[in-house]
Amino acid sequence: MVAGELHKNNINGVTHSALERAGLKMDGVAAVAVTIGPGLAPCLKEGLAYAKALAQSANKPLIPVHHMEAHALTPRMEEEIPFPYLVLLATGGHCILGIVHTPGKFSRLGNTTDDSPGEAFDKVARMLRLHRHPKVSHLSGGAAIEVLARHGNPKLYHLPHVMSRRMCCQFSFSGLKTAVKNITLRIQADNPDAANSLEPLPGCEHIAAAFQEAVCRHLLTKTHRAVLFCQQQYPQINHLVLSGGVASNNHLRLQMKELAALHRYTLHTPPPRLCTDNGVMIAWTALEYMKAGVDAAVKDMLTLDFMPRWPLGEDISHRVEMAQLKIPR
Repeated sequence: MVAGELHKNNINGVTHSALERAGLKMDGVAAVAVTIGPGLAPCLKEGLAYAKALAQSANKPLIPVHHMEAHALTPRMEEEIPFPYLVLLATGGHCILGIVHTPGKFSRLGNTTDDSPGEAFDKVARMLRLHRHPKVSHLSGGAAIEVLARHGNPKLYHLPHVMSRRMCCQFSFSGLKTAVKNITLRIQADNPDAANSLEPLPGCEHIAAAFQEAVCRHLLTKTHRAVLFCQQQYPQINHLVLSGGVASNNHLRLQMKELAALHRYTLHTPPPRLCTDNGVMIAWTALEYMKAGVDAAVKDMLTLDFMPRWPLGEDISHRVEMAQLKIPR
């Protein structure tokens, strides 16, 4: 409810500020774009209600946008990326591997079966009490782990290779999170002072390094299989996009760059300011629709509703598993 109230209290001021900074009035705007899902229901509700009222009062078309498709299309703001292309979307709420065919057409190769990578990073950061660490207390969970991991040894703790026996592009992060929890419990059992303290867990930089390495390895393995699938089924694809909040992680970017180079793919990563959720990517997606000649404007605003759960595109994950593609060692 707090997030919904914050949206409600700030959306009008943010909209008018954006128009003022752009030197525009509503009569100079071509359309109103709005996220209708997936996401938190209170936020989607407030955003959609405001967008409907704004579009109606200005007599502008209203274009509903899928939050994750916006992440997938955002890199085309900065670079020329031809369709179709492979994309890994790693965020605080989702993890999806798919093919962007055109604006509005997406094939899903795999997605998370439980937690998202961003959610796992945040939960592990809390387990390690990084909010009390003087070097990273001001950072988000994912950013804090990335900073501390630079000073840690990832080989000091063994974390499992997740879903290693399934030849698919599905993800799972709950097992890694549980493995870290078990490590923290062992540390506290061996060190009563750590158990009774609110300070960062001893050796947290090593756990952070091991966890970051395990998450990146999992993302890399599944993306590698997706590349092999595309080489077999969609040989015209030779571009890989890494987008979403977790895409800001430099360790992940470097590993994805090596994977792309190995298969003669070009890797595209939006700048960090466009990786996290932002209004620009929603507007850009609507613009992509308009440039492609896709009639995405709603015909009846009254029937348009938000969708907290909204799968992206067509699910073809079964085709990946049927291909039985092994990752070369």
